[in-house]
Amino acid sequence: TTYSATDLLCFGDNNACITTNTTGGASNYTYSWNTGDTTSTLQIQTDGIYSLTYSNACGTSTDSIEVTFYPDFPVDLGNDTLMCSGYTLDLSPAIPTGGNVVWSTGQFSSLITVTSPSTTSVSVFDANGCVRQDTIELSALPPIQIDLGPDFSMCEYDVSTLDGTSPQGVSYLWSTGETTATISISDAGT
Repeated sequence: TTYSATDLLCFGDNNACITTNTTGGASNYTYSWNTGDTTSTLQIQTDGIYSLTYSNACGTSTDSIEVTFYPDFPVDLGNDTLMCSGYTLDLSPAIPTGGNVVWSTGQFSSLITVTSPSTTSVSVFDANGCVRQDTIELSALPPIQIDLGPDFSMCEYDVSTLDGTSPQGVSYLWSTGETTATISISDAGT
């Protein structure tokens, strides 16, 4: 019997299999893996020693193979983000020793600067050729627009209300130090 395992076993791979290639003797083999499976191909997802006993009319044979997955590594570009116009965001994923990156922008550097809203993805490869990917969505915030209306004159002892309410859910800081959307004024000023 010849056992073959996928040449590259990366942590989390769902297609890692051990396949038997039984030669010689009579056909109609029965298979019994130490996992309880009874097929000629065994899908594996964890490190371990896998043994197979197979039988036919001519006898029984047993063999085993040790399977080790390369260790996992995280790739995280962070949460999706809102960007203000004119701002930039530096993206720099952790790269395993001996690894490299490929960005959806076509760049290969460990750090890129995103200057406009976009969906940006990265593929990070370790030294074994295993790959992990992540994507970040960068959306634009609309420019803040506040209109306090035209300049106006007030009589002495009058009180007026200035309304700076903006639909964008912003925070406020008036020249008076107040932090509400509206303020009452009784003195001239800007």
